[in-house]
Amino acid sequence: MSNYVYKNYRIKRRFGQNFLCSTKDITSVVDIINPKINDIMVEIGPGLGALTEVVLNFVNNLTIIEIDHDLINMLYTRYCLKDKIIFINQDVRKVNFFSLCSQNGGRLLRIFGSLPYNMAMSIIFYLSKYINCIFDMHFILQKEVANRLIAVPNSRMYGKLSVMAQYFYNVFVNFDIYPESFRPIPKVCSTLVHFVPSVPLIPVHDVKYLRYLINFVFSRRRKTLWNSLRYFFSREELQKNNIDIFLRAENLYVRDYCILANMIYTRINI
Repeated sequence: MSNYVYKNYRIKRRFGQNFLCSTKDITSVVDIINPKINDIMVEIGPGLGALTEVVLNFVNNLTIIEIDHDLINMLYTRYCLKDKIIFINQDVRKVNFFSLCSQNGGRLLRIFGSLPYNMAMSIIFYLSKYINCIFDMHFILQKEVANRLIAVPNSRMYGKLSVMAQYFYNVFVNFDIYPESFRPIPKVCSTLVHFVPSVPLIPVHDVKYLRYLINFVFSRRRKTLWNSLRYFFSREELQKNNIDIFLRAENLYVRDYCILANMIYTRINI
């Protein structure tokens, strides 16, 4: 059966919908988010409103962003406290969060939600463009993705996601949420992850060069850096910047990738 009917709503598989329904986990998630009455809260993908309903007990206003028109209509007719909710029926990756911040007097946004597995990383990296207007984010993600986000150099899970996420955010894992807590039941375990925007130790001149670099190097992760980067830099250039040419992609720290990205930027733009 391609769709699953839950509480009079027909699941749309294309949106990767799995609704959190465990009262215990919902309570635990909201306890960790710890919303305060004057916080500017934004929920991405409210689904049937399980988290929405609890968070509304603690705040004066809440913006919910939902791509599914049917769900927006359902939530709109369900809540009597509509004056506390702003409904946005749009793909979150098209929402201007600077505008949301400005509409709330420039106060930083607190963003949360249970993200669809098939869109989670594109959403998180889209939001990285708006880190100057974000206080923090709490997302329920696939556990394997969470492990990659927090992975450290020299570990099997360390890769492109680790470097990009850790450039923009301090990332913390809170607790696991098991498949039985969702409807329909997914095939994988989930994890609540906390993102706090950070100031990089070595800012890059242009993030697109960092993204290009890590894609290039990790696609050749079995090669040493010298074999991967010899067409970009000389041995002397790498060694001058304290880059060990005999290391491989998974051995470098985020700061090393920032140095290399700035070297490429300088080579191309000067």
